Amino acid sequence: MIYIINDEVRFNSSSNKLTSLLTSEEVILTYPAGKCLKLLLDNAYSVVSHNQFFEKVWSDSSAEVATNTLYQNISMIRRSFREISSATIFNDVIRTVPRKGFKINEEINITVLDNNHNENESVESEENGTHTGNINENHIAKSIFTTKNTLLIVCFFAAWGIVYISSYFFDMAFQSKSHTIKKIDAFSNYAQHPTQEGCSYFYDNKYFNSVDMLSPIIEKLQKMEVNCKIHPYIYIATNDSMSGFYAFTCSQMLNSESPNNCNSLYYKAE
Repeated sequence: MIYIINDEVRFNSSSNKLTSLLTSEEVILTYPAGKCLKLLLDNAYSVVSHNQFFEKVWSDSSAEVATNTLYQNISMIRRSFREISSATIFNDVIRTVPRKGFKINEEINITVLDNNHNENESVESEENGTHTGNINENHIAKSIFTTKNTLLIVCFFAAWGIVYISSYFFDMAFQSKSHTIKKIDAFSNYAQHPTQEGCSYFYDNKYFNSVDMLSPIIEKLQKMEVNCKIHPYIYIATNDSMSGFYAFTCSQMLNSESPNNCNSLYYKAE
């Protein structure tokens, strides 16, 4: 499939290629990164959970895929958008939804085209009669709709509407029931570092035994120009297998029930 993102970037899911429509600059994503982006675009504006990524992108993997691998691929996609476009909107193409997954920014416009879209355009430009023929065929096809066909379409959409409404109320009932399950906060054991320049830092005591261990990490984050006015709450995460760290920058604390907007950053140690 071909995806046109905000009328400025073209993504070919077959070749995993991002192309700027303004400068023709190209970036080729790795296979898993390309599949992650396709999954996000196919579910535009809806949250794609970690499990969905693992099932759709790494279903053929014989070994268990770490969550860090997913975050690395999301970071690669974000970086690739920034490389081919200087537009501010492309700094926030993919949004992190804490404890749930990722989704495409609702402010991004997405147009989906068939793989044959460009091929059809080139054929029409080379063969003068093709375009007219297609128009005539489309005109004839539109005139085929009879009263009977229209009635069938109305019945179809009426049935679809009933199914949709039933599914909606079932989903609401399921969500209401699921809310009775005890919540598990992955960041509940995080300690808070004294606020610096408007940013509040939270870290895992398991991997950072002292506040002094955070100083070089905070310095690196400050060099990344994190906007503490927009994302004042920063959660620093790592594990024994990582050579760097992740930072989740959020507009609200992660244990808050208020709407939250988070971004994730990954720093790989040299």
